[in-house]
Amino acid sequence: MHATSRPLPVFGHDEDRNGEQHRLLSLALDPLTTERLALTGIGPGWRCLEVGAGNGGVAAWLARRVAPAGSVLATDIRPPARPPDVAGLELVRHDIVRDPLPEAEFDLVHARLVLRLLPERLAVLDRLVRALKPGGVLQLDEFDATDAPALRVPDPAAHRLYRTFMETKAQIMDGEEVDMAWGRKAGAAMSRAGLTEVSSYHRFEVWSAGSPGLQLVSHHTRHLREKFIRAGMTGRQLADVRDLLAHPVFRARSYAIYSVQGRRPREGRGAPIASTCPPPPRTSTPRWRASTGPPARNSIRSWPNSSASASPRSTAARSACRCTRGRRWKREKARNAWTRSHPGRAALCSPARSARPSDSPRP
Repeated sequence: MHATSRPLPVFGHDEDRNGEQHRLLSLALDPLTTERLALTGIGPGWRCLEVGAGNGGVAAWLARRVAPAGSVLATDIRPPARPPDVAGLELVRHDIVRDPLPEAEFDLVHARLVLRLLPERLAVLDRLVRALKPGGVLQLDEFDATDAPALRVPDPAAHRLYRTFMETKAQIMDGEEVDMAWGRKAGAAMSRAGLTEVSSYHRFEVWSAGSPGLQLVSHHTRHLREKFIRAGMTGRQLADVRDLLAHPVFRARSYAIYSVQGRRPREGRGAPIASTCPPPPRTSTPRWRASTGPPARNSIRSWPNSSASASPRSTAARSACRCTRGRRWKREKARNAWTRSHPGRAALCSPARSARPSDSPRP
């Protein structure tokens, strides 16, 4: 594989800053990423593809999980100078937009904070899907970075400064064709790309001074300094932003981080992704009874939810039957009460029943 020359994404120009960028991303996101990857059932013998390997931390985790018989191919347009030394891990320079990629080759494909940076994200998504073996799993971890409001600030001026900084950063991203909301769009895009059993999990955090999230935001004041200056902020303002983010009082809500998984269908019906729940008994369920309910939090749906599997028509029919039985019971109750209070009239009003052969006493 080889990387062709093309303009780098918004964070890819300053090699001296990339190491710190990747270190902070690993501190902030690796626990969630590996927790979700473990849910796929990854184990010895799997063949994995890690796209946008960064410092190689996630790729090394994958290599240890698939050892000794499995392998991990990790790609990046700017691979680290000192990659992790783990058996079964191969790290190569590769442009996911333009360079060749094997098809139907991998049991698991993972990419984190890659597609949001690429104007060709949908075409790249199609390539990742084709790289999966039938039954293989794709996991995308992406931000919805449209909002990260300040929750507590030292004074109103600090609140205005933080808001100006975040709005300017959003303008920079828009100018670089970064999709700030890609995280919440990824699940629908994966379904349209042909994946099945797509499951999306997202969460927020509270950023405080010293947290990896705020350190990463502070790092951007240096990493993207020239872009901020061109967008209208001054060096003094960027320094004030760094001081604010390090203030012990300051708190902000993080970006939403989405972790989305989906499976390439097998021939015939696709096998489910691993689940944290025990499997239900196997039954022949008609296709029209497939579950439409949302997956449980922190789990991946792998079979029809029994509470949501019934069709709307059958649910309405059961409700109608319950109402009919209730009305019939009320009528019988009223008739019995009237009969007890008017025994003579009840006998006259009751229609005579004609004798039938079955009513005759048996010899």
